[in-house]
Amino acid sequence: MSASLPHRPVRTRSRSETDLGDPPSSSKRTRGRNTIDAYCSSCLLLFSKDGLEALNSTAGLRHSTFVRCRSQAIRGCPLCHFILATVKRDQENDWSDDETLIFHNRSSMKDTKVLPPWIDILDGSISSRKVVTTIYPYAMHGDPIASLVYRRPLLRDVKSQKVFSAAVRLYNECRKDHHRCRYGRDALLPTRVIDVGTVESPTLKLFINDVEQEGMYVALSYCWGGEQPGNLLATTLERMTEGIRMEELEQTVRDAVVATRKLGFRYLWVDAYCIIQDCAQDKAKEIGDMALIYKNAAVMIAAGTAARARDGFLATRRTYIPEEEFRIPMSSGGLGTVYLRTGTHMPRHAIDTRGWVLQEYMLSSRILFFSEYELLWQCRETELRGVTGEGLEYLQPLESLPWLAFNDEAGSNFGGQEEEKRYIWMTVVEQYSRRLLSDPGDRLDALKGITLELQSLWRDTNTFGLWRKWFIEQLTWSKKDCEKDGNTEGVRSARAPSWSWASLNGRIRYTGLFTTEYAEVRGMTLLEERTSPHNVILSCPIITLDDMDQSRLDEDEEWITEYPDLADISLEIGDRETEYLILGKTMLGDLELLIALMVVEDDACGGVYRRVGLATFTDEAILNSAKDKVVTLK
Repeated sequence: MSASLPHRPVRTRSRSETDLGDPPSSSKRTRGRNTIDAYCSSCLLLFSKDGLEALNSTAGLRHSTFVRCRSQAIRGCPLCHFILATVKRDQENDWSDDETLIFHNRSSMKDTKVLPPWIDILDGSISSRKVVTTIYPYAMHGDPIASLVYRRPLLRDVKSQKVFSAAVRLYNECRKDHHRCRYGRDALLPTRVIDVGTVESPTLKLFINDVEQEGMYVALSYCWGGEQPGNLLATTLERMTEGIRMEELEQTVRDAVVATRKLGFRYLWVDAYCIIQDCAQDKAKEIGDMALIYKNAAVMIAAGTAARARDGFLATRRTYIPEEEFRIPMSSGGLGTVYLRTGTHMPRHAIDTRGWVLQEYMLSSRILFFSEYELLWQCRETELRGVTGEGLEYLQPLESLPWLAFNDEAGSNFGGQEEEKRYIWMTVVEQYSRRLLSDPGDRLDALKGITLELQSLWRDTNTFGLWRKWFIEQLTWSKKDCEKDGNTEGVRSARAPSWSWASLNGRIRYTGLFTTEYAEVRGMTLLEERTSPHNVILSCPIITLDDMDQSRLDEDEEWITEYPDLADISLEIGDRETEYLILGKTMLGDLELLIALMVVEDDACGGVYRRVGLATFTDEAILNSAKDKVVTLK
């Protein structure tokens, strides 16, 4: 049987390399080096003083039609080739043959009274005024073209006073003016925080909040990358309240102490040093408070560039310069070198793969992200940006769900409707399951903060990662396509029942929202201990392969598709018959699918089943052969 969902590709004609006349390809960093004479007049004008005047005008600089741009690219103009590639990638088929591409200097559009003396960002639009490409030019200091191009290579320096002053200014503006960022104002300090002292009196000690003291604190989000030698233990608690030597801390935590002081805060929360690591009772309590800890933090520091706690994040120095390099003849003589990139930048770091970080990121009101090239800021009313405003423009991460999902005043905004809530949770689980956990036993705990927060807002109960209100629909997780990431399972964990995605490690996916539901929850026997039986009683249509039309099975196997939970399904099935519990119906494009759980009967308990996978059916007629039955799923 097929290992993936039936798929009907929609074939649309796009401009291929053949349509472009196979313009010569050029390697990055050398494009234009040997084709100086090949630049067309429109591209030469783009980076000239006369061109700057046109770019700053209301009419803009008229570059060329698609037909002419394609013709010049075929003749060897490297910039036309670059422009075609960016428009093709970003807005396929929007630029028709006879439409003229018009460039504007974005800075001139912001303030028409004071025209900029250089090119900042080039927005290319067509006659409809729709922007179909955005180009960011960079130039080296001292280069002949530098007088025309504003942007310079971005040198990472996240520990300078200029950078921290900009961060403090953004924080103060947010605290004063942003209504949705109201969390993080004076609140109860966590059970324990590190008292970092001040710049003038830099003493360190663990502060125990046993009198419910209020205050402002910073929370650190980082990758452990293994055990940390200075972790808080029951035997070191008293000593650490008397004092902590800076050299005892891992470099990432040292950097967080420095950053906390420079930001003007007194207290820092770090999980490894504020939770007693060898006390199960303390860990359970603090993990239960995780939502409040990050939600009430004045700001979260994210150590984006540190893959391990010992790496640190302040001293890293990198320089950003786009890879696309063009040497362009200047009207004044000589050659200028411009570096071009298109689109916004998506930062990627080791911390993005850490399981615990997702809830830290989603619950924090304000984040200072020490990124690969600069210090970034994000709050509930400001999208991801550099603190100085002089760096890159960033793409909002897709997994950054709307802040309003955690706002009890959301009302009719996104996250307030039932369908949106279902979508939000499925997306959270899919994104979370891609991330790594050093201890797979944390599969549910690392999402507990988000779960508790949403339980309060949605007035519902989350059971092993599934919401009671949409329980049937949320049984439809699978390992579909996850094997492409090397994400195969060899064994199922006992930390959760077979019907929960938390019983497996690694990535899972959902099939989509139901249009029709055929199953119904009749009851649940759920105990607190995770090792105890957790049974769900379902009323649903059930069918076996023997019940189905055998002639149909023989002639068309694609009408049923199975997604086993384990790489070797025989480990769970043995010689038992697989049965299918039909849960509901969904749409995949224009294709209607029945969704069913693959189950086997438990050897020890008659009438009790265990999940072994998910299946889809393209023929709704199988419902005629199914029998309605009440079953227990464990």
